[in-house]
Amino acid sequence: MRTHPNAKGSVWTPVTATAPFGANGAGTAMLMTDGTVMIQDNENSWYRLTADSSGSYVNGTWSQAASLPTGYGPLYFASAILPDGKMSVEGGEYNFGNPAETRLGAIYDPVANAWSSVTAPTSWTSIGDAQSVVLPNGTMMLGNCCYANQALFGEGSLGWQLTGSKKADSNSEEGWTLLPSGLVLAADVDDAPNSELYNPANGSWSGAGTIPVNLVTGAEIGPQVLRYDGSVWVAEVFASGLR
Repeated sequence: MRTHPNAKGSVWTPVTATAPFGANGAGTAMLMTDGTVMIQDNENSWYRLTADSSGSYVNGTWSQAASLPTGYGPLYFASAILPDGKMSVEGGEYNFGNPAETRLGAIYDPVANAWSSVTAPTSWTSIGDAQSVVLPNGTMMLGNCCYANQALFGEGSLGWQLTGSKKADSNSEEGWTLLPSGLVLAADVDDAPNSELYNPANGSWSGAGTIPVNLVTGAEIGPQVLRYDGSVWVAEVFASGLR
């Protein structure tokens, strides 16, 4: 096993303050640019963990952030922290526990502690448990859970511009990884064992080669993570991975 030269042994330490989550438990967690951690209460409630004066989250404090707009309580959705520190949440496979593939979305302003609703791309009938990535120019790219469509988020207008020509298959269950080159890697699920690259310069996909082992089980794939040396580790959902 090869480790990063700066890696150090560590242990898990419980946070001192009692977590405020309800019976549904904690969901998505996002590190904000101000250092706080935003964590979903698995519906439309969110909480923030703020480090103490020495920078320790162990002795940090919890506070309730603003809730998502009325009617929006997603589970399994696209999310991203934008360059200006705002957080974008789009879609959801479930909404308040009900199967939905919802097209709802919202953006959170941590300074105002407020959410603004975001309308889905006009032609999309779903977003669902979509994937997303922030491109090198700071723009969020969003997938559609069930089709081969992608769109770029215009934060100023809260609107979308379609992109992503020549995608070989639907985005369903894929993970996207921004590479050091600025390209975006997808290990295909519907078109396994192939992989693809998105080029922001021309807005199109191209083949990235065949994955030598099958990483798809039951139309699902595991995590896809960029490593410190620039390689990407992709795992089967129930078994071993490959890079």
